[in-house]
Parts: sequence; structure tokens; C-alpha cells
Amino acid sequence: MENIISLTHASDIDGVASAALIKMKYGVPDSNIFFADYSMKSLLSAGGGIRKALKPGATLFITDLGINKGLAPEFIRIIKSVKGLNGSVVWFDHHFWEDSEIRNVAGGCDLAVIGENRRYCATEITYRELSVRGAFARRLSDTVHYSDFNLRPRERSKRRLIGIYALSIAYYNTLGVNKRRKGLLHIVDTLCKGKFFDGRMAADASFFERRNIERIAEMAKRLHYAGENIAVGFGPEMQSTQACASISEKSGRDISIYVNVKAGTCHLRSKKADCSLIARAFGGGGHPHACGFSIDKRKYGGFSEKKKEMLVSEIGKRSAALGI
Repeated sequence: MENIISLTHASDIDGVASAALIKMKYGVPDSNIFFADYSMKSLLSAGGGIRKALKPGATLFITDLGINKGLAPEFIRIIKSVKGLNGSVVWFDHHFWEDSEIRNVAGGCDLAVIGENRRYCATEITYRELSVRGAFARRLSDTVHYSDFNLRPRERSKRRLIGIYALSIAYYNTLGVNKRRKGLLHIVDTLCKGKFFDGRMAADASFFERRNIERIAEMAKRLHYAGENIAVGFGPEMQSTQACASISEKSGRDISIYVNVKAGTCHLRSKKADCSLIARAFGGGGHPHACGFSIDKRKYGGFSEKKKEMLVSEIGKRSAALGI
């Protein structure tokens, strides 16, 4: 269906699977599927592709993407571009939204199922709202729930599947924009064939896992501490949940923060505290126990030991002000 466009989260299976369900439902061509993370560069790139693909009366689905004040203006421009051609915008998300973002951004959509949702991830919302039929879609939605809420399923096969998704997607996100898109589209197309994964995904996951183990071990040699509750590790591209788990295990701290020194992003995980408060204090967002934010590269770029200490100190100060 030429009049459907999908914009989804590039960084995890929840976004990729949401796009796959939309393609299953409407037969969306790959040329109309776009991916973005929470960086302005990524969103601008996706927005440019969407405008080229737009036709009168198109429907844009945005899935598994929350909002923050820095990105809001570009999202508003994208929505206005669609509405200006008598199109519609549908947004399915389960992250926290500020009241102003609900008014100014979600208010411009024709349908917005958004806001912090601790019961359903974006894939589950998409599955339910679009009434996607079939046992495969239901099983996929169930599997993504475990992955996105960081739950451990009993079935070994499901645990392996979640690992393949996490590692292959993390690998594709280390590549250039075009290669990343091709990798993520491959997952979408594989799911649309009724297959949970294929040989290419498994091989890419294995490749990245070997590199991931080495980098996590190197990162764990030198951790930084912000107060009594937060540990921070610095390193190149790794699978963020696994990196944070290693930081937490070695430090014994509740809040673990992995800083991707190449991408300039911070990934936060916690078991007890609401670490999303810290992410929002830096202009990011996410869930109470899994979230992230982008770093001001002009201030911290290069990540010398002095710059690392500056960032850790700032995280400590803002966390203390929040009572964390």
C-alpha cells in the first residue's frame, strides 16, 4: 500500500517489530519504512526521507519513539508536512511524555496512544490497535514484551531469540545510516515472512557478541562513581543492556550508566530507582528503569579522563538535586 509510511525506533526490537506488524497489516514497501533514534541528526535524516515519500492522503505511523523538548520541533514539522497533504498521523508509544509534549506534539496527531505504559510495549500496542491477525504476530508480540521490559522468559529458545535481536540490532546501529537501514529492514522483512530470525541475523549477532564481550571486559576495568548509587562505564559500541548489567554486577550500584564514547550517548539501567529522572534532566527520556540521553559533544567530546570526570560529576550533581 503506497499511502502508508512507517517511522520507528532504530535501537531495539520493539521499534523494529512494530514496523514489521505495520508492514504485515498494510503491505508497506521498504522504501516507506524509516528508522530514527533520539538524536536530532537521525530524526532529520528520517524526516527528509519521509517528505520525499509523502503523497496526498498518506498515513504516517510513528512507533516506539518518545519525545523530548529538543526533538519536538522536528516532529511537529514532520506532522505538519503530512497534514498539509491531507494525510493522517498515528503514534503508538509507551514512554513518558510531558504534558506540554502531549499538547503540542500528540495533539497534532489523528490518533495517539502514548504515555508511560508498564503493561504493553509499542509492539503490543501496535498489535492490539491494528488487530494484526495470525499466531505468528501474537507470538512475536509476546516475545518483544519480554525483551523490552527486560524480563527473563522460562523458555531457553525465547531467551536465545531475544539475544539475537538485541545483538544484531546493536550491531546494525554501529554502521553508517544506509547500512543500518538495510540491516534493520532485513529484520522487518524476515519477520514479515513469518520467521523469527534467519542465518544472517544469527551470524551478525554472533559476530557482535564476540566483540561485545571483549569491550565490556575492557570497560569494566575502570569504572567511575557518581555518589553512592551510580556507577558509570565508558567505551565504544556495545549492547547497552549487557554493558549496564556488567557495570551493575561489578560496582554493586543500583544505577548503571554506559557511555558510548563514539555515538555520544548515555544508556541508563536500574533495578530500584527511577533513572529516567536523570535522563530527562539531560534532555533524554525512556522508562523508569531503562532510558538514555545524548551528550553535548562540544562539552564532553573526546572523552579524555578530565572530560569523563566532568560528565560523571555533572551526573552526580543533577542526580543529587533530584534526590537520587
